Amino acid sequence: MKPNGMEKLLQLIDYANQNNTNGRLDSLIEALSNCELNIENINGFARSFSRSLVRYTFKVPDDNTYEQLYVDKNSLIKFCEELLEDAFEFEIDDDAISNIIIKKVQKIAKLPVVPKVSFERCENVILQNLQKAEHSIIAVVAWFNNQKIMDVLKKKAQEGVLIFVIVDSGNEQDQINRQFLSSNTPLRFPVCLAENMRGTYKNLVHHKFCIIDRKLVLHGTCNWTNKAKYNNEDVTEDRNEETINSFLNQFKNLRITYNCFFEYSY
Repeated sequence: MKPNGMEKLLQLIDYANQNNTNGRLDSLIEALSNCELNIENINGFARSFSRSLVRYTFKVPDDNTYEQLYVDKNSLIKFCEELLEDAFEFEIDDDAISNIIIKKVQKIAKLPVVPKVSFERCENVILQNLQKAEHSIIAVVAWFNNQKIMDVLKKKAQEGVLIFVIVDSGNEQDQINRQFLSSNTPLRFPVCLAENMRGTYKNLVHHKFCIIDRKLVLHGTCNWTNKAKYNNEDVTEDRNEETINSFLNQFKNLRITYNCFFEYSY
């Protein structure tokens, strides 16, 4: 049976994510999310009666995507070959080397990117992604007392990255956020304490999400606390535009709901 192009492309992105040590394939994964993959059986050139050659053709919408796939072509070929079913072999060029075809087209609908979920070393996932920020970091977390994360935010602020953080204000018994922020003042970026009382019960800010450069949202159960390192937690790295926009809208709603427009005293 002929492999399905969309399914294979999503599988390829997921496979690249799993093998993305030290972020070396970030640009390749982003490029793949802008592509279409067409798969063609070349039965007329089968090497044997039981096997068939397959041609992978990546269609890209612009020069940047084309160049990135070309730069990472060896990794791309390797991943494609590893994901082929046993019944197929990769197409080879005149020099008997595995080959793929990259073609430019005018416009391609962007495919969803498979989110990456981590259940271990969540702190490292957060730190590594924060360190890659180039333009902006927008975060909402219930509790914040992780000094490693604070130090990365301070460093990024010095580099000119726009940073805005909302945390819960706590109560008389819960002073974690206030005490931690006071120990780190003065800060070069706003951290707002969400203050909002409605009736008898306080509406906690219980979110744990962070939007980086409007290209990635980290979300899950993991607070920015020391205790989180020892809990069973999860953090998801999601690059889908719709997901990012949903969290951006929620951030705007929280600013209005909790009046987070000014830097509060701690």
